[in-house]
Amino acid sequence: MRRRREPKVPRSNAGSIAGIIGAAVLAIAIIAAVAAPLISGFDPNAQKLASRLLAPFSYGRDGLLHLLGTDQYGRDIFTRILYGGRVSLSIGLVTASLAAVIGIGIGTLGGYREGKLGAAVRGVLDIQTAFPFLVIAIAVVGVIGANVLTIIVVLTLWTWLPFARLSFSLAQALKRADYVKAARSAGASDGWILFRHLLPNMAPALLVVWTFVVAQVIIAESGLSFLGLGIQPPTATWGSSVSDGRDYISTAWWVAIMPGIVISIVTLAINLLGDALRDRFDPQLQVGA
Repeated sequence: MRRRREPKVPRSNAGSIAGIIGAAVLAIAIIAAVAAPLISGFDPNAQKLASRLLAPFSYGRDGLLHLLGTDQYGRDIFTRILYGGRVSLSIGLVTASLAAVIGIGIGTLGGYREGKLGAAVRGVLDIQTAFPFLVIAIAVVGVIGANVLTIIVVLTLWTWLPFARLSFSLAQALKRADYVKAARSAGASDGWILFRHLLPNMAPALLVVWTFVVAQVIIAESGLSFLGLGIQPPTATWGSSVSDGRDYISTAWWVAIMPGIVISIVTLAINLLGDALRDRFDPQLQVGA
C-alpha cells in the first residue's frame, strides 16, 4: 500500500515582507538625514522666540509652515529631527562597525587559538560583562567631555561584547569542521583559514548581530543625550530633542513625542531587518522549509 504523501506547507513570507519594510524605512531615514538641507530650508539651530511652541502644521510669524511644530526656542522640530538623524544614525553605524571589527577580531583569534589566548579572551569578556555600562559612560564622559568621538568610544567599549562572544563560539565550532581540517592538512596558513574559511561562514550570523547593535546604539545614544551625557547643545540629536521637550510634555507634547516616535520607528525598522536576516541565514529555521 502506497504511503500518502503529506502536502508541503508553504513557508510564510511575512518575515521577508517585514524585512523589506524595515530596510526601506532605514534607507528613507538615512537618505532624509543626508539630504536634510534639500528637504528643509530651516536652520536647525536658529531660534525664533516669536514662533515658540507652535503645534504641528502651524504657520510661524514668518508665514512658513512647521510640519511638526516648534520647540521652546522656536526651532523647527522637523528640521532638527532631520539633522539629528545625521548624528544619531552616524553614531549607530560607525559604533556598530567599530565594535564588530574589535569584537570579531578578538573573539575569532581567541576561539581559533584557544589555549592561553582563549582563556585570556574569556577572562576579558567576563570582566567586561561585570562593569555596568552607565558607570563607565559617566566616568569617561566626565573625564574627557561629551563629544561625538567620546560617545563613539564609550559605546564601542560596550557593544563589542556580543560580537566577541558569538565569534568566539563560532570559531571554536568551525575550526573542527572537515573542510578546515582538509585545508590545514594541505598546508594552508592560519591566516588563510581564518579569512578564506572561518570569517565567510561566520559573516551571516555576525551581520544579524550588527543590525541589532546599530539599533541598540541609537537607543543608548538617545538615552545618554536625554541624561545630558551625550552630544551637547546646540547640536541636534534625537535624544537631545526628546530631552528638550520633557519639561513641556503636558503643554507642548509634540516637542518630545515627535523625535521619540522617530527613534521608535527607526529602531523597530532595524530590528525587523535583523529578524529577517536571522530567518534567512539561521540554518535551524530552514528545516522543513
